[in-house]
Amino acid sequence: MSSANELENNLRRVIQEVKSTALKVIEIKALRSIQKNFESSGRQKWIALKIKGKVKGTKTLVVTGALREVSAVKDEAASSVTLITSPDSRAYARIQQGRRHYHYEAKDHGKRN
Repeated sequence: MSSANELENNLRRVIQEVKSTALKVIEIKALRSIQKNFESSGRQKWIALKIKGKVKGTKTLVVTGALREVSAVKDEAASSVTLITSPDSRAYARIQQGRRHYHYEAKDHGKRN
């Protein structure tokens, strides 16, 4: 019985190591993918809008760099990696997605939207 328990413990340890490594790889790849997307102006090129005050020669959506600020949170218990943007970039993205022009005050209350 002792060798069976040892084998089971070793398998659990190896599974945990593989899971941990896989989540780290997913985290790194996801963050790199987002950065690559901004560097190439989108996988399907983003349409540049005529923006008042935009600095000539800057890439679409890269004027301030705020939208590309993304962090990753690993949850090994749930076997997941969650990508989180800043509150300011979420507010800006919401406005752009709807093409609405209204004022939105971003506040971070520790909630993810």
